[in-house]
Amino acid sequence: MYWWATVLALAAANVSSIAVATDIRGQGSGLSMYKARKLAEVLPYSVARRVQTYQVMRRLGQLNHNPLFSEPIKEIESETFPGMKRLVLIDTDNDAVGDYFVYKADEGPDELYGAMFPLVEGGPPAWIVFPVGPVLDDEKELLFLFLHWVDQNSDGRADLTIFEDVDLDQSGWPESGMSAWLADDDFDGLVDTAMHCAKAECSEIKPVDGVFDLKLRFNPGGGRFVNGQEFANTGFLELLFRDLRLAMEME
Repeated sequence: MYWWATVLALAAANVSSIAVATDIRGQGSGLSMYKARKLAEVLPYSVARRVQTYQVMRRLGQLNHNPLFSEPIKEIESETFPGMKRLVLIDTDNDAVGDYFVYKADEGPDELYGAMFPLVEGGPPAWIVFPVGPVLDDEKELLFLFLHWVDQNSDGRADLTIFEDVDLDQSGWPESGMSAWLADDDFDGLVDTAMHCAKAECSEIKPVDGVFDLKLRFNPGGGRFVNGQEFANTGFLELLFRDLRLAMEME
């Protein structure tokens, strides 16, 4: 089971966040210039090229999870996760902009972390990349999985989730290069579309008896979602996006 499943269950119903630290400004780096160049290729965000955006965000997410720099630039207090009340923004590429976040435990080493990116230049965090962990794929080679939560219209609510543990042939092993997309494309808070993507090639997943079957290896229920159900974890994700906006002084 995903490590974040337990964390999601702990998401609180209310949140209040207070900034308690000041910024520490950096000088930029080769990594920051690389990231800026790659983001410029796909922003501003559009549905027509969202697979290309996903590929860029996944690559940049990998870089952020192996940062050359790890400079804390802001810390706020948050009630989103019981036991993890310190939210720290980290500048991984020394450009004075937070691009990585860590919820730190009050005691002990427990933490929740991920990379974050805007979908418009200078905009709020709208694409979150969570590390899920290493697994073996269907070729028995090491595959590092990520989970993506996206706010496509930058309104503070997630409306797209991208899973990477797709097991189309139900062999028990996720397939490298495959992803499954579950979306609320009309932004009404309800699931309405799904698709499988193999690199740049995507195919629509049509609901059978009202159910989208994403064929996920590790997701509870195998990745079956009802067409028209409330978008998964909407309340939790609103709190998460709100925390990040508050930390970046965008709300």
